[in-house]
Amino acid sequence: MASLLKELKRRNVFRVAVGYLVLAWVVMQITDLVAPALLLPEWTLSLVTFLGILGFPFALFFAWAFELTPQGLKRSEDVTPEESITGQTAGALNKITIALLCAAVAILLADKYLDFGSLLAPPAEVDVAAAPVSAPEAEAKPRSIAVLPFVNMSDDPEQEYFSDGISEELLNALAKIRELRVAARTSSFAFKDNNQNITDIGEQLKVETVLEGSVRKSGARVRITAQLISVDDGYHMWSETYDRDLTDIFAVQDEISAAIVDALKLHLSAGEAPAAQQPVNIDAYNLYLQGRHNVRQRDPKALEFALKQFQQAIDIDPDYAQPWAGMSLATQLLREDSYGKIPGPESDRLAQEYLDQAFALDPELGEAHAGQALLYNVQDRCEQSLQSLDKALAQLPAEGILYTWQSFCLRSLGQYDAAREAVNRGFEVDPLHRSVRVNWIQQQVDDRNFDRIRKSVAKGTREYYVAEFFIAGAEGRRADQYRLMDAADKVQGRELNAFYRDLVRFVWLGETDLPEGTFPTHMEDIFTAVRAPDIAASALVGDDLQALSREQLHILAIALVALDRCGDLLSKLAAMNFEQMDQFGDLGDGDSDFGLGSYYAHCLRQTGEVGRAEQLAQKLLAYFDRAVANGLPIRSWDDLRAHLLLILNRDEEAVASLRDVYEHNALAPIRVAAFSRLFAGSLRENLDFRQLCQDMEATMNEERAKLGWPPKSLADIL
Repeated sequence: MASLLKELKRRNVFRVAVGYLVLAWVVMQITDLVAPALLLPEWTLSLVTFLGILGFPFALFFAWAFELTPQGLKRSEDVTPEESITGQTAGALNKITIALLCAAVAILLADKYLDFGSLLAPPAEVDVAAAPVSAPEAEAKPRSIAVLPFVNMSDDPEQEYFSDGISEELLNALAKIRELRVAARTSSFAFKDNNQNITDIGEQLKVETVLEGSVRKSGARVRITAQLISVDDGYHMWSETYDRDLTDIFAVQDEISAAIVDALKLHLSAGEAPAAQQPVNIDAYNLYLQGRHNVRQRDPKALEFALKQFQQAIDIDPDYAQPWAGMSLATQLLREDSYGKIPGPESDRLAQEYLDQAFALDPELGEAHAGQALLYNVQDRCEQSLQSLDKALAQLPAEGILYTWQSFCLRSLGQYDAAREAVNRGFEVDPLHRSVRVNWIQQQVDDRNFDRIRKSVAKGTREYYVAEFFIAGAEGRRADQYRLMDAADKVQGRELNAFYRDLVRFVWLGETDLPEGTFPTHMEDIFTAVRAPDIAASALVGDDLQALSREQLHILAIALVALDRCGDLLSKLAAMNFEQMDQFGDLGDGDSDFGLGSYYAHCLRQTGEVGRAEQLAQKLLAYFDRAVANGLPIRSWDDLRAHLLLILNRDEEAVASLRDVYEHNALAPIRVAAFSRLFAGSLRENLDFRQLCQDMEATMNEERAKLGWPPKSLADIL
């Protein structure tokens, strides 16, 4: 045994073993450091370790079996004592081992004290210039940021909800800082799995800095790499890697937020230090993130699964407020008139119960106030909805869709200029959110900012077709509208494109004989109420007022007016107290109280209640004029003002109002045909009205001719 050990020592087997182990350790440390930055899979380190272990016995075998001589590598048994230089080899191995040990110490110190991550390539596969860690002091201090979705580096792709959740928590924490403008989640997440460079992203989101990173979750451990990049030059302003237990996830989020505040040299007021959220049970938090991820899928099955995940989170931690708010939102989205089958009253009741629980646990929870605003909106309680939206936006200022909801409520209250400001603010915060963007495009069309719209959309995209559709409508190019949506339907195959195409055929081109099911039921029922009012009336007149939806009330009112059953209409709608109302809703909404009030005033006059009819008509006309003064676009006028003027026996003004709307390309042939049948009366002999109808018919047929369709009479539409 002693001779064997002596021979092992002579052949430097022990030195090779020590050197090999030190080298293997250095390689493993370097792999561990660079793997996240190079987007290598999580099993990379395991593979390197396995190969290192596999190579160890081979290294020992070669150290024993072969020896380095001045003549090269020879088998040990063939080397004579005179040829052997094992002593020199031993010295060289000692030096190599010492150098490797020094390298190991250097790596340990660099990992601990230096910002090593910023010297590496960025984790999100974006084209960013290599740069020093710290930006020059002379640079302007940025005040805006986008938080891109962190890359899921875990082996399991199903863990993506976790990396998305971490990104969103950071975004929400940063958004509460008054000095910092944060791009909304929807716009930032539009760049997910997108290799656009940082400069392009910054230009589209109008931000000066971008936060990106990666998340690797493995068992009870998590590694988060985050880096802050300047849009102007692509330089890294800050970078850090955090290896923690999952239970420390909230502390890590707060540390990242604080580091960004420091890097951007922001000055926080007392109590403004960013905080992701209060620590909760990590299993409950995990379930909450999964539920939130599923809610965003806007799919019935995903929403039902989200309800279960939120409930599981609550079962684990009943004092966790956010899952209660999530339960409310999922329940509202599962209404029978939305994505699910829950009856409206039942959905409202459950949603409010869940919100009450959330508020009891956290009265300031932004998600709960947003859910409350949505519920109030569904219940037509817009003033309360606006109050809830203000509270939600105080906590979630980067949620662009909240500004869209705000604009809807403001329109319902007749505050159109304020609604315009809300739309602009939503677009500023969340320019890539589809709903926010479409509302902004429509508003720009109303302002006739066509060039600005075209510069903001890419040709061939969904938004391109929507924008060109709206622009063509504003210019009265109905044939072009039809062609646009027909082309979009063939390219994209979306139901909405076909709907818009058929809507143009029906409303603007006089093609009213479309197959049943072309439009939603309530739209087809409105048409039936004008053309076959007895059918519509018989289906609804016996129902209790409270049992009828707003759409059904309008269908019934149109049918009763067409049948000249004004006494029945007055009896049916008396409980709505139109004569005591001050708010009549959004004039751009065909189902608003304004339209019902107009029918009520019409029937008061038809039944001899002239004084009451004119008083109500004057109130409605004043409401209309205030709405116009507050920014009501002319595309929403239709025949509303003309109808009120007829009730007031101001026939010439009524025709002039219709002419004005027509010349702005906003009066549809089908509306004039219906107006003539329901309300015109003596106007049919009015020369100006007859000329208007002839002009409208000629315009309609010009557009039909562009499509190769034969001419059609306005009288034949209904």
